[in-house]
Amino acid sequence: MIYLDSSLVVKLYVLEANSQAVIEFVGTRREPMVATRHLRLEVQTAIRQRVFDQNLAAAKARQAIFDFNRDAALRYVFEDPALDMHEVYGRALHLSRDWADTLGVRTLDILHVASALELRLGEFVTGDKRQAELAEKCGLIVTRL
Repeated sequence: MIYLDSSLVVKLYVLEANSQAVIEFVGTRREPMVATRHLRLEVQTAIRQRVFDQNLAAAKARQAIFDFNRDAALRYVFEDPALDMHEVYGRALHLSRDWADTLGVRTLDILHVASALELRLGEFVTGDKRQAELAEKCGLIVTRL
C-alpha cells in the first residue's frame, strides 16, 4: 500500500495546480492507496472547504466526493486497513512531543505519518514540506509531489 497525503488525494478529484502530476504518479503505481478514516474525513472536508472559499461549485464538490467515496469502496483503488487508533494516537503524541515545536507540523499531518508508521509502510507521498520532513525523520521513504 502507498500512503498518499490527503491534499494529494483531493487533487485526484478536484482539478487544481499539480493535479496532473498526482494523476500521472498514481497511474504508474499498482498498489492501492491507504484511505484511513481520518484521511477520508480530511479529503471530504477539504473539498467542502473549497466550496466555502468559493473556489469550487457545490455541484462539482458533490460529484468529487461521490467519486472519491466510490473509489474508496473499491478495494483495488483504496484500502482501509485495520488500524488500532489507540496505538496511532499514542504514536502521534510522541511525534508531536518530538517534532511539532521544531518542524511546525499540524495535528492531521502527524496523524497521517503515525498511521503510515503503524501500518509499517515504507513510502509516504506528500506535497507538504513539513509533513515530508516529519516522515523522513521517522524513517519513511518520502516522495514529494
